[in-house]
Amino acid sequence: MKLSKGFIFGSLLNSFQAVTEDTQNLLVQCSIKPGDVDSSRMTKEECEHVRGVFKEKSEQIAFIVKQQTDDGYCVDIKCVNDSILRKFKAQRKKNENSEKSKNAKLDEDSAEHKFTGPKREPTIIESGPPKRIEKLPGEPVIKKGLGLQGLVQTWKDAKAEDNTPDSITNNYSSVCSLNDEDNQNTCCGPDDKSTCCDYNQKSRRTYGTSRFGLGWAGRIVGGQEAGNLKKSMAYITKANFMHQFCGGVIIHPNWVLTAAHCLQDYCDLGDDVELDIVVKVGKTTKDNFQYDAFEETYYAKSVHCHNQNCKADGSPRVNDIALVRVERAISELKDVIEVAQMPLSYQEPIKSKKCIMLGWGDTKGTGHENVLKQVEIPLVSNEQCNDDRWRSCGIRSCMMCAGGLNEAPCAGDSGGPLFCPWHNGLYQLHGIYSYGRCGADVRKPSVFTRVSHYMDWIKETISPDLLSAADL
Repeated sequence: MKLSKGFIFGSLLNSFQAVTEDTQNLLVQCSIKPGDVDSSRMTKEECEHVRGVFKEKSEQIAFIVKQQTDDGYCVDIKCVNDSILRKFKAQRKKNENSEKSKNAKLDEDSAEHKFTGPKREPTIIESGPPKRIEKLPGEPVIKKGLGLQGLVQTWKDAKAEDNTPDSITNNYSSVCSLNDEDNQNTCCGPDDKSTCCDYNQKSRRTYGTSRFGLGWAGRIVGGQEAGNLKKSMAYITKANFMHQFCGGVIIHPNWVLTAAHCLQDYCDLGDDVELDIVVKVGKTTKDNFQYDAFEETYYAKSVHCHNQNCKADGSPRVNDIALVRVERAISELKDVIEVAQMPLSYQEPIKSKKCIMLGWGDTKGTGHENVLKQVEIPLVSNEQCNDDRWRSCGIRSCMMCAGGLNEAPCAGDSGGPLFCPWHNGLYQLHGIYSYGRCGADVRKPSVFTRVSHYMDWIKETISPDLLSAADL
Protein backbone atom coordinates (compact mmCIF):
# COMPACT_ATOMS: atom_id res chain seq x y z
CA MET A 1 0.00 0.00 0.00
CA LYS A 2 1.54 3.32 -1.10
CA LEU A 3 0.42 6.45 0.77
CA SER A 4 0.21 9.80 -1.02
CA LYS A 5 1.54 12.95 0.64
CA GLY A 6 -1.95 14.42 0.57
CA PHE A 7 -3.37 11.41 2.36
CA ILE A 8 -0.63 11.40 4.99
CA PHE A 9 -0.81 15.13 5.70
CA GLY A 10 -4.62 15.05 5.65
CA SER A 11 -4.63 12.28 8.25
CA LEU A 12 -2.48 14.46 10.47
CA LEU A 13 -4.86 17.41 10.16
CA ASN A 14 -7.76 15.17 11.10
CA SER A 15 -5.94 13.71 14.07
CA PHE A 16 -4.93 17.16 15.29
CA GLN A 17 -8.55 18.15 15.83
CA ALA A 18 -8.42 15.83 18.86
CA VAL A 19 -4.81 16.33 19.93
CA THR A 20 -2.98 13.27 21.21
CA GLU A 21 0.41 13.25 22.82
CA ASP A 22 1.93 11.46 19.80
CA THR A 23 0.50 14.03 17.37
CA GLN A 24 1.73 16.98 19.42
CA ASN A 25 5.20 15.46 19.76
CA LEU A 26 5.31 15.02 15.99
CA LEU A 27 4.40 18.67 15.42
CA VAL A 28 7.07 19.83 17.85
CA GLN A 29 9.62 17.55 16.18
CA CYS A 30 8.84 18.94 12.70
CA SER A 31 8.26 22.58 13.74
CA ILE A 32 10.28 25.23 11.86
CA LYS A 33 10.64 27.09 15.15
CA PRO A 34 12.70 25.04 17.64
CA GLY A 35 11.49 24.58 21.20
CA ASP A 36 9.17 22.53 23.38
CA VAL A 37 5.41 22.05 23.20
CA ASP A 38 4.76 25.67 24.17
CA SER A 39 7.78 27.64 22.95
CA SER A 40 7.68 26.20 19.39
CA ARG A 41 4.18 27.53 18.75
CA MET A 42 3.61 30.63 16.57
CA THR A 43 0.76 32.58 14.99
CA LYS A 44 -0.42 32.18 11.43
CA GLU A 45 1.04 35.58 10.50
CA GLU A 46 4.47 34.51 11.80
CA CYS A 47 4.26 31.29 9.78
CA GLU A 48 3.31 33.23 6.63
CA HIS A 49 6.37 35.39 7.19
CA VAL A 50 8.53 32.27 7.34
CA ARG A 51 6.95 30.99 4.10
CA GLY A 52 7.83 34.34 2.49
CA VAL A 53 11.46 34.00 3.54
CA PHE A 54 11.67 30.54 1.98
CA LYS A 55 9.80 31.36 -1.22
CA GLU A 56 11.19 28.48 -3.28
CA LYS A 57 10.21 25.96 -0.60
CA SER A 58 7.07 27.64 0.67
CA GLU A 59 4.94 24.67 -0.49
CA GLN A 60 6.83 22.46 1.95
CA ILE A 61 5.81 24.61 4.92
CA ALA A 62 2.31 24.55 6.43
CA PHE A 63 0.56 26.09 9.40
CA ILE A 64 -1.42 23.69 11.59
CA VAL A 65 -3.73 25.06 14.23
CA LYS A 66 -6.21 23.44 16.53
CA GLN A 67 -9.73 24.77 16.27
CA GLN A 68 -10.64 27.66 18.59
CA THR A 69 -7.00 28.71 19.12
CA ASP A 70 -4.99 31.59 17.62
CA ASP A 71 -1.59 29.98 17.46
CA GLY A 72 -0.30 26.62 16.23
CA TYR A 73 2.72 25.04 14.61
CA CYS A 74 4.57 26.02 11.44
CA VAL A 75 5.87 22.65 10.25
CA ASP A 76 8.03 21.04 7.56
CA ILE A 77 5.54 18.90 5.58
CA LYS A 78 8.24 16.45 4.38
CA CYS A 79 9.32 15.83 8.00
CA VAL A 80 5.70 15.11 8.95
CA ASN A 81 5.12 12.80 5.97
CA ASP A 82 8.31 10.83 6.57
CA SER A 83 7.57 10.41 10.30
CA ILE A 84 4.01 9.20 9.72
CA LEU A 85 5.15 6.83 6.95
CA ARG A 86 7.82 5.31 9.20
CA LYS A 87 5.23 4.79 11.92
CA PHE A 88 2.80 3.24 9.44
CA LYS A 89 5.42 0.80 8.12
CA ALA A 90 6.47 -0.16 11.64
CA GLN A 91 2.85 -0.87 12.61
CA ARG A 92 2.26 -2.88 9.45
CA LYS A 93 5.36 -4.98 10.12
CA LYS A 94 4.19 -5.49 13.69
CA ASN A 95 0.79 -6.67 12.43
CA GLU A 96 2.43 -9.02 9.93
CA ASN A 97 4.65 -10.50 12.63
CA SER A 98 1.62 -10.88 14.87
CA GLU A 99 -0.22 -12.75 12.12
CA LYS A 100 2.82 -14.99 11.52
CA SER A 101 3.01 -15.66 15.24
CA LYS A 102 -0.68 -16.55 15.32
CA ASN A 103 -0.33 -18.90 12.34
CA ALA A 104 2.78 -20.52 13.84
CA LYS A 105 0.91 -21.12 17.08
CA LEU A 106 -1.99 -22.69 15.18
CA ASP A 107 0.44 -24.94 13.31
CA GLU A 108 2.19 -25.91 16.53
CA ASP A 109 -1.04 -26.66 18.39
CA SER A 110 -2.93 -28.44 15.62
CA ALA A 111 -3.57 -32.17 15.82
CA GLU A 112 -0.98 -34.90 15.90
CA HIS A 113 2.02 -33.82 13.99
CA LYS A 114 1.12 -30.16 13.73
CA PHE A 115 0.88 -30.09 9.95
CA THR A 116 -1.90 -30.37 7.41
CA GLY A 117 -1.60 -31.20 3.82
CA PRO A 118 -1.84 -33.43 0.81
CA LYS A 119 -0.96 -36.55 -0.13
CA ARG A 120 1.86 -38.75 -0.98
CA GLU A 121 1.75 -41.85 -3.09
CA PRO A 122 2.02 -44.73 -0.60
CA THR A 123 3.74 -48.04 -1.16
CA ILE A 124 2.59 -51.04 0.81
CA ILE A 125 5.48 -52.70 2.60
CA GLU A 126 5.58 -56.35 1.71
CA SER A 127 8.05 -58.96 2.81
CA GLY A 128 10.20 -60.28 0.03
CA PRO A 129 13.75 -60.82 -1.11
CA PRO A 130 15.97 -57.75 -0.69
CA LYS A 131 17.16 -55.82 -3.71
CA ARG A 132 20.44 -57.07 -5.09
CA ILE A 133 23.29 -54.72 -4.25
CA GLU A 134 26.12 -54.91 -6.73
CA LYS A 135 29.65 -55.15 -5.35
CA LEU A 136 31.23 -51.70 -5.19
CA PRO A 137 34.89 -50.97 -6.06
CA GLY A 138 37.15 -51.54 -3.09
CA GLU A 139 34.50 -53.45 -1.14
CA PRO A 140 35.86 -56.40 0.87
CA VAL A 141 34.91 -59.81 -0.47
CA ILE A 142 32.51 -61.52 1.96
CA LYS A 143 32.30 -65.27 1.76
CA LYS A 144 28.84 -66.78 1.65
CA GLY A 145 27.59 -68.77 4.60
CA LEU A 146 29.69 -66.98 7.23
CA GLY A 147 26.71 -65.78 9.23
CA LEU A 148 26.54 -62.55 11.22
CA GLN A 149 29.68 -63.14 13.29
CA GLY A 150 31.70 -64.08 10.24
CA LEU A 151 30.41 -61.01 8.44
CA VAL A 152 31.48 -58.77 11.31
CA GLN A 153 34.91 -60.42 11.40
CA THR A 154 35.32 -59.86 7.65
CA TRP A 155 34.81 -56.13 8.11
CA LYS A 156 37.12 -56.02 11.14
CA ASP A 157 39.89 -57.76 9.22
CA ALA A 158 39.50 -55.41 6.28
CA LYS A 159 39.48 -52.37 8.55
CA ALA A 160 42.61 -53.54 10.36
CA GLU A 161 44.47 -53.49 7.05
CA ASP A 162 43.25 -49.98 6.21
CA ASN A 163 44.59 -47.21 8.46
CA THR A 164 43.10 -44.31 6.46
CA PRO A 165 41.64 -41.95 9.08
CA ASP A 166 38.33 -40.17 8.71
CA SER A 167 38.32 -36.37 8.69
CA ILE A 168 35.75 -33.77 9.74
CA THR A 169 35.40 -30.77 7.44
CA ASN A 170 33.30 -27.60 7.59
CA ASN A 171 30.97 -26.84 4.71
CA TYR A 172 30.40 -23.09 4.83
CA SER A 173 27.04 -21.77 3.72
CA SER A 174 27.08 -19.30 0.82
CA VAL A 175 23.37 -18.58 1.20
CA CYS A 176 22.63 -17.89 4.87
CA SER A 177 24.43 -16.42 7.87
CA LEU A 178 23.52 -16.27 11.54
CA ASN A 179 24.92 -12.73 11.59
CA ASP A 180 22.05 -11.62 9.37
CA GLU A 181 19.32 -10.20 11.61
CA ASP A 182 16.64 -11.72 9.37
CA ASN A 183 17.95 -15.16 10.33
CA GLN A 184 17.86 -14.51 14.07
CA ASN A 185 14.89 -15.33 16.29
CA THR A 186 14.01 -16.18 19.88
CA CYS A 187 15.74 -19.57 19.54
CA CYS A 188 18.79 -18.58 17.52
CA GLY A 189 20.69 -15.35 18.12
CA PRO A 190 24.18 -14.24 17.06
CA ASP A 191 25.67 -15.45 20.36
CA ASP A 192 23.61 -18.62 20.66
CA LYS A 193 25.62 -21.57 21.93
CA SER A 194 23.49 -24.21 20.21
CA THR A 195 25.42 -25.59 17.23
CA CYS A 196 22.07 -26.29 15.62
CA CYS A 197 21.58 -22.56 14.95
CA ASP A 198 24.60 -22.25 12.69
CA TYR A 199 24.35 -22.70 8.92
CA ASN A 200 27.90 -23.98 8.46
CA GLN A 201 27.75 -27.74 8.37
CA LYS A 202 30.23 -30.26 9.74
CA SER A 203 30.74 -33.25 7.49
CA ARG A 204 32.66 -36.50 8.02
CA ARG A 205 34.73 -37.66 5.10
CA THR A 206 35.39 -41.38 5.08
CA TYR A 207 38.00 -43.18 3.01
CA GLY A 208 38.93 -46.69 2.02
CA THR A 209 37.24 -49.53 3.87
CA SER A 210 35.57 -47.06 6.25
CA ARG A 211 33.12 -46.23 3.50
CA PHE A 212 31.81 -49.77 3.72
CA GLY A 213 32.16 -50.09 7.48
CA LEU A 214 29.82 -50.84 10.33
CA GLY A 215 28.56 -47.35 11.11
CA TRP A 216 27.97 -46.04 14.61
CA ALA A 217 27.30 -49.41 16.20
CA GLY A 218 30.65 -50.88 15.20
CA ARG A 219 28.70 -53.97 14.30
CA ILE A 220 26.07 -54.97 11.76
CA VAL A 221 23.05 -55.04 14.04
CA GLY A 222 19.94 -53.52 12.55
CA GLY A 223 21.45 -52.87 9.15
CA GLN A 224 18.60 -53.68 6.79
CA GLU A 225 17.69 -53.84 3.15
CA ALA A 226 14.96 -51.48 1.98
CA GLY A 227 12.07 -53.94 2.23
CA ASN A 228 12.84 -54.73 5.86
CA LEU A 229 13.12 -51.22 7.32
CA LYS A 230 9.74 -51.62 9.00
CA LYS A 231 11.46 -53.87 11.57
CA SER A 232 12.91 -50.80 13.31
CA MET A 233 9.65 -48.83 13.41
CA ALA A 234 8.09 -47.81 16.73
CA TYR A 235 4.42 -46.85 17.07
CA ILE A 236 3.94 -44.16 19.77
CA THR A 237 0.47 -43.73 21.27
CA LYS A 238 -1.53 -43.78 24.51
CA ALA A 239 -3.62 -46.65 25.82
CA ASN A 240 -6.93 -44.95 25.02
CA PHE A 241 -5.96 -43.44 21.63
CA MET A 242 -7.47 -44.86 18.46
CA HIS A 243 -4.15 -44.70 16.62
CA GLN A 244 -0.57 -43.41 16.89
CA PHE A 245 0.18 -39.73 17.39
CA CYS A 246 3.80 -40.07 16.24
CA GLY A 247 6.30 -42.56 14.94
CA GLY A 248 9.75 -43.45 16.20
CA VAL A 249 12.65 -45.80 15.55
CA ILE A 250 14.36 -48.43 17.71
CA ILE A 251 18.04 -47.50 18.14
CA HIS A 252 18.80 -49.69 21.19
CA PRO A 253 16.82 -52.43 22.98
CA ASN A 254 15.94 -49.87 25.68
CA TRP A 255 15.58 -46.74 23.57
CA VAL A 256 13.37 -45.25 20.84
CA LEU A 257 14.33 -42.09 18.95
CA THR A 258 11.62 -39.60 17.90
CA ALA A 259 10.92 -35.86 17.52
CA ALA A 260 10.84 -33.57 20.56
CA HIS A 261 7.67 -31.80 19.39
CA CYS A 262 5.83 -35.14 19.61
CA LEU A 263 6.46 -35.31 23.37
CA GLN A 264 6.77 -31.65 24.30
CA ASP A 265 4.43 -32.04 27.29
CA TYR A 266 6.74 -34.70 28.74
CA CYS A 267 10.12 -33.05 28.13
CA ASP A 268 10.54 -31.51 31.57
CA LEU A 269 9.12 -34.33 33.70
CA GLY A 270 11.42 -36.17 36.10
CA ASP A 271 12.32 -39.83 35.83
CA ASP A 272 10.09 -40.65 38.80
CA VAL A 273 6.88 -39.50 37.07
CA GLU A 274 4.65 -42.29 35.78
CA LEU A 275 4.03 -41.79 32.05
CA ASP A 276 0.99 -42.74 29.96
CA ILE A 277 2.97 -43.17 26.73
CA VAL A 278 2.76 -46.55 25.01
CA VAL A 279 5.37 -47.78 22.51
CA LYS A 280 4.49 -50.65 20.19
CA VAL A 281 6.90 -52.56 17.96
CA GLY A 282 6.32 -55.25 15.35
CA LYS A 283 3.15 -53.39 14.37
CA THR A 284 2.07 -52.49 10.83
CA THR A 285 -1.63 -51.67 11.29
CA LYS A 286 -2.67 -48.12 12.21
CA ASP A 287 -5.57 -49.01 14.53
CA ASN A 288 -4.35 -49.12 18.14
CA PHE A 289 -6.89 -51.82 19.00
CA GLN A 290 -6.12 -54.07 16.05
CA TYR A 291 -3.33 -56.40 17.10
CA ASP A 292 -0.68 -57.73 14.73
CA ALA A 293 0.62 -61.30 15.05
CA PHE A 294 4.05 -60.24 16.43
CA GLU A 295 3.09 -56.95 18.04
CA GLU A 296 4.64 -56.14 21.42
CA THR A 297 3.70 -53.33 23.79
CA TYR A 298 6.02 -51.39 26.09
CA TYR A 299 5.33 -48.50 28.46
CA ALA A 300 7.64 -45.49 28.47
CA LYS A 301 9.80 -45.17 31.57
CA SER A 302 11.25 -41.72 30.81
CA VAL A 303 11.41 -39.08 28.06
CA HIS A 304 14.63 -37.20 27.29
CA CYS A 305 14.22 -34.19 24.96
CA HIS A 306 17.25 -32.27 23.78
CA ASN A 307 17.67 -29.52 26.38
CA GLN A 308 17.97 -26.85 23.66
CA ASN A 309 14.92 -27.85 21.64
CA CYS A 310 13.10 -24.63 20.82
CA LYS A 311 10.33 -23.32 18.53
CA ALA A 312 10.35 -19.75 17.20
CA ASP A 313 7.39 -18.23 15.40
CA GLY A 314 7.42 -18.97 11.68
CA SER A 315 10.49 -21.24 11.83
CA PRO A 316 11.07 -25.00 12.13
CA ARG A 317 11.86 -26.24 15.65
CA VAL A 318 15.60 -26.44 16.37
CA ASN A 319 17.04 -29.51 18.13
CA ASP A 320 13.78 -31.35 17.46
CA ILE A 321 14.91 -34.69 18.83
CA ALA A 322 13.96 -36.83 21.83
CA LEU A 323 14.67 -40.27 23.28
CA VAL A 324 12.13 -42.51 24.97
CA ARG A 325 13.40 -45.15 27.39
CA VAL A 326 11.03 -48.11 27.67
CA GLU A 327 10.37 -49.94 30.93
CA ARG A 328 11.99 -53.18 29.75
CA ALA A 329 14.27 -54.19 26.92
CA ILE A 330 12.65 -54.66 23.53
CA SER A 331 12.97 -58.25 22.37
CA GLU A 332 14.60 -58.47 18.98
CA LEU A 333 12.77 -61.02 16.89
CA LYS A 334 14.26 -62.28 13.64
CA ASP A 335 12.40 -60.98 10.55
CA VAL A 336 10.09 -58.84 12.74
CA ILE A 337 11.93 -56.49 15.15
CA GLU A 338 15.47 -55.13 14.81
CA VAL A 339 17.57 -52.19 15.98
CA ALA A 340 18.26 -49.58 13.29
CA GLN A 341 21.78 -48.95 12.07
CA MET A 342 23.08 -45.48 13.00
CA PRO A 343 25.53 -43.24 11.13
CA LEU A 344 28.81 -41.97 12.51
CA SER A 345 28.91 -38.42 13.87
CA TYR A 346 28.49 -35.89 11.04
CA GLN A 347 28.33 -38.62 8.44
CA GLU A 348 26.50 -37.49 5.30
CA PRO A 349 24.14 -39.71 3.30
CA ILE A 350 24.91 -40.34 -0.36
CA LYS A 351 23.22 -37.35 -1.98
CA SER A 352 22.65 -39.06 -5.33
CA LYS A 353 20.60 -41.84 -3.72
CA LYS A 354 16.95 -41.65 -2.72
CA CYS A 355 16.04 -42.27 0.91
CA ILE A 356 13.04 -44.04 2.41
CA MET A 357 10.53 -42.55 4.85
CA LEU A 358 8.10 -44.76 6.77
CA GLY A 359 4.96 -43.89 8.70
CA TRP A 360 1.30 -44.40 9.44
CA GLY A 361 0.43 -40.83 8.44
CA ASP A 362 -2.43 -39.43 6.40
CA THR A 363 -2.58 -40.39 2.71
CA LYS A 364 -5.40 -37.96 1.86
CA GLY A 365 -7.62 -40.57 0.30
CA THR A 366 -5.08 -42.34 -1.90
CA GLY A 367 -5.83 -45.68 -0.26
CA HIS A 368 -4.22 -48.05 2.23
CA GLU A 369 -5.05 -45.66 5.08
CA ASN A 370 -4.75 -48.21 7.87
CA VAL A 371 -1.31 -49.74 7.38
CA LEU A 372 2.34 -48.75 7.67
CA LYS A 373 3.55 -47.24 4.40
CA GLN A 374 6.87 -46.21 2.93
CA VAL A 375 7.76 -43.63 0.33
CA GLU A 376 11.04 -43.12 -1.53
CA ILE A 377 12.08 -39.46 -1.61
CA PRO A 378 15.09 -37.56 -3.01
CA LEU A 379 17.49 -35.60 -0.80
CA VAL A 380 17.79 -31.82 -1.15
CA SER A 381 20.92 -30.03 0.03
CA ASN A 382 20.62 -27.41 2.78
CA GLU A 383 21.82 -24.74 0.36
CA GLN A 384 19.04 -25.60 -2.10
CA CYS A 385 16.46 -25.94 0.64
CA ASN A 386 17.30 -22.47 1.98
CA ASP A 387 16.40 -20.86 -1.33
CA ASP A 388 13.92 -17.96 -0.93
CA ARG A 389 11.32 -19.92 -2.87
CA TRP A 390 11.50 -22.84 -0.44
CA ARG A 391 12.61 -22.60 3.20
CA SER A 392 14.33 -19.19 3.01
CA CYS A 393 17.20 -19.74 5.49
CA GLY A 394 14.96 -21.69 7.88
CA ILE A 395 17.14 -24.81 7.54
CA ARG A 396 20.11 -24.94 9.88
CA SER A 397 23.06 -27.32 10.27
CA CYS A 398 21.15 -29.81 12.44
CA MET A 399 18.39 -30.20 9.83
CA MET A 400 18.13 -31.84 6.43
CA CYS A 401 15.59 -31.70 3.62
CA ALA A 402 14.04 -34.40 1.47
CA GLY A 403 10.96 -34.79 -0.68
CA GLY A 404 9.54 -34.14 -4.10
CA LEU A 405 6.23 -33.46 -5.81
CA ASN A 406 3.64 -35.81 -4.24
CA GLU A 407 6.50 -37.51 -2.40
CA ALA A 408 6.41 -36.38 1.21
CA PRO A 409 5.49 -37.43 4.74
CA CYS A 410 2.17 -36.14 6.03
CA ALA A 411 0.04 -35.73 9.17
CA GLY A 412 0.83 -38.41 11.73
CA ASP A 413 4.31 -39.16 10.35
CA SER A 414 6.19 -36.92 12.83
CA GLY A 415 9.07 -38.61 14.60
CA GLY A 416 9.27 -41.24 11.89
CA PRO A 417 12.60 -42.30 10.36
CA LEU A 418 14.31 -41.36 7.13
CA PHE A 419 16.60 -44.22 6.10
CA CYS A 420 19.31 -43.63 3.49
CA PRO A 421 21.43 -46.25 1.69
CA TRP A 422 25.11 -46.50 2.58
CA HIS A 423 28.06 -47.81 0.56
CA ASN A 424 27.72 -51.27 2.10
CA GLY A 425 24.23 -51.63 0.63
CA LEU A 426 22.43 -51.37 3.98
CA TYR A 427 20.27 -48.47 5.16
CA GLN A 428 21.23 -46.09 7.96
CA LEU A 429 18.99 -43.81 10.03
CA HIS A 430 19.77 -40.26 8.88
CA GLY A 431 16.61 -38.29 9.59
CA ILE A 432 13.69 -37.89 12.03
CA TYR A 433 10.66 -36.18 10.49
CA SER A 434 10.19 -32.75 12.04
CA TYR A 435 8.32 -30.30 9.85
CA GLY A 436 6.54 -29.74 6.55
CA ARG A 437 3.11 -29.15 5.14
CA CYS A 438 2.38 -31.90 2.67
CA GLY A 439 -0.53 -29.89 1.26
CA ALA A 440 -0.20 -26.12 1.07
CA ASP A 441 3.56 -26.34 0.55
CA VAL A 442 3.54 -29.47 -1.56
CA ARG A 443 6.49 -28.24 -3.63
CA LYS A 444 8.63 -27.48 -0.61
CA PRO A 445 10.86 -30.28 0.70
CA SER A 446 10.05 -31.70 4.12
CA VAL A 447 12.36 -30.96 7.04
CA PHE A 448 14.06 -33.68 9.09
CA THR A 449 16.28 -33.57 12.17
CA ARG A 450 19.78 -34.61 11.05
CA VAL A 451 20.58 -37.65 13.22
CA SER A 452 24.36 -37.66 12.60
CA HIS A 453 24.52 -34.17 14.16
CA TYR A 454 23.33 -35.64 17.47
CA MET A 455 25.35 -38.84 17.81
CA ASP A 456 27.34 -37.54 20.80
CA TRP A 457 24.12 -36.45 22.55
CA ILE A 458 22.50 -39.81 21.84
CA LYS A 459 25.50 -41.75 23.19
CA GLU A 460 25.65 -39.59 26.30
CA THR A 461 21.92 -39.97 26.97
CA ILE A 462 21.77 -43.73 26.59
CA SER A 463 25.25 -44.38 28.06
CA PRO A 464 23.93 -46.14 31.22
CA ASP A 465 22.57 -48.85 28.92
CA LEU A 466 25.67 -49.26 26.81
CA LEU A 467 27.24 -52.37 28.30
CA SER A 468 30.66 -52.05 26.74
CA ALA A 469 32.74 -50.05 24.31
CA ALA A 470 31.77 -52.58 21.65
CA ASP A 471 28.26 -51.14 21.70
CA LEU A 472 29.49 -47.75 20.50
